[in-house]
Amino acid sequence: MSLFPLLLTMATASAQDAPPPIVNGQTTSDWPAVGVLMLSEGSGPLTPFCSGTLVASDQVVTAAHCVDAAEEYRDLYGLDIHFGIGPSVEEIERTIEVGEMDSHPDYFFDNTGIGADVAVMSLTSPVSGVEPMPLYTDAFDANFLRGDLTLVGFGITGDNRDDAGTKRTATLPMKQADADFVYAVDDDPDGSNACQGDSGGAALVPVGDGWALAGVLSFVFPYHDASHYCIGGGVGATRMDVYGDWVLPDGVVDGGGDDGDGGTSGGSGDDGGGGTSPASSIFGDDKGGCSLAPAGGGLFAVGMLLLGLARRQNSRV
Repeated sequence: MSLFPLLLTMATASAQDAPPPIVNGQTTSDWPAVGVLMLSEGSGPLTPFCSGTLVASDQVVTAAHCVDAAEEYRDLYGLDIHFGIGPSVEEIERTIEVGEMDSHPDYFFDNTGIGADVAVMSLTSPVSGVEPMPLYTDAFDANFLRGDLTLVGFGITGDNRDDAGTKRTATLPMKQADADFVYAVDDDPDGSNACQGDSGGAALVPVGDGWALAGVLSFVFPYHDASHYCIGGGVGATRMDVYGDWVLPDGVVDGGGDDGDGGTSGGSGDDGGGGTSPASSIFGDDKGGCSLAPAGGGLFAVGMLLLGLARRQNSRV
């Protein structure tokens, strides 16, 4: 099945039309490095709006469109931005305020599509007791792309729902990759996917006895049904083999972590030296080859929906 025409249908989606984060998944307390991005006004309640992953003691990687939202919330509404660790907003174990926020210099999100959707948030104090997630920076070759991505995020579980803020996970098979993104789709039309609020969350692969961050969740798109983005759709994640050296220019955190069951997939890079993958990558399987999706071509995302997630109840009919 070709992803190409289905991905292009997202170019006409608006923030109001686009869908909801991890649907048909399972709640989890694993992967403590994957946390939730939250808003607050002074000492007021914490409101989730995106997800992120601790990749150094004081650095969180997320989607650049989440930084767009965070800057708007901070600059226009005077809200504080926090990174929270724990299984849910209601069970937050600790929160750390976010300081500087930097999006990749090549990031764009406009009517032509989205690209380089990755950003780093600096925390105002380091996190102790939580092992940062290492990055998977080996080039995504055909063998790698026949594996699975484990999605972890704090999004909602379906359209028009109001249940963001709980850590959930689902595992989807990878289908293909282009210069910016790796794509995964559940083979079951009623299967799992990401949704609003999962943006910036983790796309993980097992490495040795731990896990590594292969991608940062960016958007969803229709697949099994052209009218559904979350249930029956697929997810695109920004590739860490391409952008990992920008995320951690001084090198990838060592090790595979110990905060989940291990796996047997190939090892991760050890020097953060991304940018070595081909301009595009594609593979065929026993169902036939997938058509190549253009980098950033018309991929309107969960991301656009997430910009208004915290105000969603007031802005969406």
